[in-house]
Amino acid sequence: PGMDYRDWVIVCQYFTCAASVSLAWIAAGLVTRHFVVDAYAVFDPFPKRLFSAGLVWALAAPLTQVFKVAGGIPITSESALIDSVTTLVVIGIWRYLEPSLYRP
Repeated sequence: PGMDYRDWVIVCQYFTCAASVSLAWIAAGLVTRHFVVDAYAVFDPFPKRLFSAGLVWALAAPLTQVFKVAGGIPITSESALIDSVTTLVVIGIWRYLEPSLYRP
């Protein structure tokens, strides 16, 4: 109620983007066997954990853009670059902070 057609288009695009990112990361994780038990340990050295996440990112970043285009989301080279760089930064921060979330 209270939403017009343009509002619904924006909501649909938002959920399409979210689904594209999720599906791309799951597919990339499966391809790189990142979800296999003992694929990486939280307390491994930071460079090793960052490298394993970087492999997943290398597949997921372009796959995300493919899924967005398939879902009808218009993308530009600038938006694709911004998406890729921001996800890489978030991965780096997460891998750096991850061991502090667990108790040894």
